[in-house]
Amino acid sequence: MVAEEGVGHDYPFSGEKLSPVLAIYTARDFAEAAATVERIYAYEGAGHSVGLHSTVPERALQLGLTLPVSRVIVDQAHCIATGGSFDNGLPFSLSMGCGHLGQKQFLGTT
Repeated sequence: MVAEEGVGHDYPFSGEKLSPVLAIYTARDFAEAAATVERIYAYEGAGHSVGLHSTVPERALQLGLTLPVSRVIVDQAHCIATGGSFDNGLPFSLSMGCGHLGQKQFLGTT
């Protein structure tokens, strides 16, 4: 786990990591957290998915309507549920890409 504060090229842990490293951000409230997530997806991640654990259903709806994501995983283990599950109704996929929003999925760059 790495405490991170910024987003972008100067903050390498804010982008995609293909290693067992987790960037941790703190926020004063949900609005600040959602804004940070939006900046992260604008930097790297458009088209992927977002996970949320919350007792406020409107928060999941807000993320789904405002973030450039393909799937919103709510109150589930994100690493398993995003690829489809018997429990959530999402179609199974052994290969997750970022689709049209990512624009570079076939170029070998991230």
